[in-house]
Amino acid sequence: MKIETLTPQIVALYYGQQCNVIYNAQIIGQSIRKIDCDVIHWIEYGSIEILPHLRPLSSLTESEARELYEMVTGEKWKQIFEKQADECLPLWVFDDVEDLDIRGIDMVIGNPSAWIHLLSLGFDLFGLIDAGLAKEITN
Repeated sequence: MKIETLTPQIVALYYGQQCNVIYNAQIIGQSIRKIDCDVIHWIEYGSIEILPHLRPLSSLTESEARELYEMVTGEKWKQIFEKQADECLPLWVFDDVEDLDIRGIDMVIGNPSAWIHLLSLGFDLFGLIDAGLAKEITN
């Protein structure tokens, strides 16, 4: 999935994260503020554009990876296959839940609680940084 524009729905997932706000109406400047209901409303009506400040997944720290692992599995972190915690991110974030739908078709749906946690920490889960739609930050 390639995202070409920030919709109010995507922006709402980053509620509380900082962003640059660019006022379209009269280009009176830009400010930095947190994403809130007003920002989402203004985006919906085309009054502003924003550049969210997000972290790449590569900036996941060891302690964040362990916390995420424990949250998803309910178990304390243990070394798996001699991999570091951040190397296991795809195993339990993106491929965690595999199931068959009613037609018997394999579905990989990941772990929604992990996604919500990563979004709350300001991680870019949609490739917005690479698309030029977000500013990369380190923490």
